Amino acid sequence: MKVRTVLGSLALLGLVASGAAASEGDAAAKALFETKCSACHPASRALSKNKDRAGWEGTVKRMQGKRADHLSDAEVEVIVNYLNEIRGM
Repeated sequence: MKVRTVLGSLALLGLVASGAAASEGDAAAKALFETKCSACHPASRALSKNKDRAGWEGTVKRMQGKRADHLSDAEVEVIVNYLNEIRGM
């Protein structure tokens, strides 16, 4: 299960980083955000905030620290990029 999660995260990171499939990357990043973040709280909690990239990174890494087995570093990066894109300042 962990191998699949890591491989999926790396694929998402590649899509988002390459920009070649921006709409697919955005959809994948949104799905990852919704799946991972709503496991602990409503997604609307994050979507009601505006932060700069450093703010989103601090928040998502803080959440990772609460349940380290739930969010990989690659997933944190994808989620931070997604939140910064849609709710960044």
